[in-house]
Amino acid sequence: MKKIIQTMLVILIVTVAFGVSCNQDDMFLKTFTNEFDTTINIISSPAPTQNNRTKRQELA
Repeated sequence: MKKIIQTMLVILIVTVAFGVSCNQDDMFLKTFTNEFDTTINIISSPAPTQNNRTKRQELA
């Protein structure tokens, strides 16, 4: 039981230290923002949408 608590405490300290260092590191934040800050456009043709709608109406 004592080893489990010690292991969890070490994992918590490492996680908090990593979070604080990433929060203070502007270069990491800029890289992360530039990599994942994009707009996603989902385009669907009307025919499959209408088919799905009619199937749902038949099930209901």
